[in-house]
Amino acid sequence: MTFLHNKGGAGSRRPAGYVWNPNKTRMELWVPCSSDPSRSILRRAHPGRNWTESFVAPVVIAPGTLGLVMERMWAINGRKGGAVSPDQANYINTGEVSGGIYMRVLSAGGQAGDYNAIHWDGSYAISVSKSPHLHASVDFVNNADVAYIAGIVDNTKSAGTNAFALPNNGIYFILDTQTYGDANVRFVVRLAGADAYVVNLGPAPVGYSSGYIFVDDGGTTVYAELNGVPIGSYGTLPAQQMTPYAAIVNRGVGAPPADLDLKIRDLTIIQEYP
Repeated sequence: MTFLHNKGGAGSRRPAGYVWNPNKTRMELWVPCSSDPSRSILRRAHPGRNWTESFVAPVVIAPGTLGLVMERMWAINGRKGGAVSPDQANYINTGEVSGGIYMRVLSAGGQAGDYNAIHWDGSYAISVSKSPHLHASVDFVNNADVAYIAGIVDNTKSAGTNAFALPNNGIYFILDTQTYGDANVRFVVRLAGADAYVVNLGPAPVGYSSGYIFVDDGGTTVYAELNGVPIGSYGTLPAQQMTPYAAIVNRGVGAPPADLDLKIRDLTIIQEYP
């Protein structure tokens, strides 16, 4: 069977199973989306770059590198109590079937602007020219005085214990009560420090959601889906190399009244080889 996924786009149906993609000269495995089995998600490409993380290993923080050790090594940064870096208390296994971690901003000792982030630090291995596909299951647990971001961003992301700021360039899902003035989820393409494309998706669904971002075979247009529902597409994309990125931020005026949580599991990133 021949299946050209770059001609699928938003609103199309994609068959599940192993298919040959002549545009990329590779075999691809597409699996049904749990939220809508009539739609499929790219899970393997051969040849291709296939990066996965299930967040099932015990949480270990390597202080010398500020690294979160799971199946992969993740860099972490942010603010705890307004000044110091996040630590073991900010990253906790969920204990759920299929794994997952809490990225947690603590109430005890917390301050305004506290945040946690995970990423590949100085490794910006993702390029839209290589037609990346990113899928993750995330749960935006809270909806008051909080910001969540999950997607891919460039090297303007906040570093070390610097105050949190949105990246200059990126493609991501976001809920940010401060920036947008509500608790709705949005899909954003950000270019040169400004939102170039924004789709308001309404309040965050309860529980885990399936977020899917992918660029067509030509590397020219990005598409996005949430829980199997097409969101839209945009044809002007960041030229910068990028890294996977997730963050949770306290947007309140002081310590949050209770811990703020972002839950993540089942991350897959696929990109053209080499």
